[in-house]
Amino acid sequence: MGIRRVPLQEGLRGAAAEGAWLTLWPEAEHYLCRVLRLGEGAEVELFDGAGQRCRALLSRRDGLLGLACGSWREGPQVSYGDVLAASLLKGERWEWLIEKAAELGAEALWPLRADRSVVRVPEGKVSERVTRWQRIAESAARQCERDDVMEVLPPMSLEDAWRLAGCRARWVADEEEGSRPWPPIPLGEGVVGFLGPEGGWSARERRWLEQVGATRIGLGPSVLRAETAGCALLAGLRLWRAQILG
Repeated sequence: MGIRRVPLQEGLRGAAAEGAWLTLWPEAEHYLCRVLRLGEGAEVELFDGAGQRCRALLSRRDGLLGLACGSWREGPQVSYGDVLAASLLKGERWEWLIEKAAELGAEALWPLRADRSVVRVPEGKVSERVTRWQRIAESAARQCERDDVMEVLPPMSLEDAWRLAGCRARWVADEEEGSRPWPPIPLGEGVVGFLGPEGGWSARERRWLEQVGATRIGLGPSVLRAETAGCALLAGLRLWRAQILG
């Protein structure tokens, strides 16, 4: 069994230098002691969400269980800065996409409120949902030995996501494009891939995307479910970069 990995609580990086001892924070205590039932002397690996990792030992001080930190080191590069801006999906399918996007190296996942989106998050539930989505991304990072954590933002409109992408390459997945070759993939920055809902982009959205000069790409001759299309886009980017950059 591989070493157990734990995301460092936000704000503790400065206190987690080599030789430091940290009292277990609630999430770490629950995962290590209640879920895994690890005891004193067990070795775990901390990762800080920004590409660094360190080994740590469970130990007691003054009756409290905590972690004695080793030296921090840089982990392997997983994310190349790619972002998936995807229309919200129902329940388990959306959470599955969060997990797989994190495993495939997405830097961030931007939920879209597309015209034909079936799922709408009530205003009063947004914070709760984003917290849950972020925990899924953290769990995926832990499982796939990724040292940074994919960020999941609150739902936004297509127009807001387009502006947020700034000057990065913006590709719009469109089943009408079939197997057309992709444009050159930028080496120095990530791609923001836009993915519509199951019913596709609306006529209004298509007109708007045409007006802003969107680059449309295809994902092959088959019609893919939305979560499969998101994985296909990220996997294609990841594989190409792995072959070129190593």
